Amino acid sequence: MPKTFKDYEPGFVHVDVKYLPRMPDEAEHRYLIAAIDRASRWVYFEIQPDKSAATAAGFLERLFCVPRHRSSFAPC
Repeated sequence: MPKTFKDYEPGFVHVDVKYLPRMPDEAEHRYLIAAIDRASRWVYFEIQPDKSAATAAGFLERLFCVPRHRSSFAPC
């Protein structure tokens, strides 16, 4: 029997950070930060030079200013 995904309410967003290996033409490696709405499977992502708290905070601010996920918690 195929495995099914759990149903989520709209707005449940999963955020993940992945290390991207350095490409031959790059001086440094980078990080992929992705947010996925578990209900709709809508994805927002950015490639960043680091995974610092300031970078993560900026990502979340920009995520919640995207019209699809605008909320009353983050004025844009």
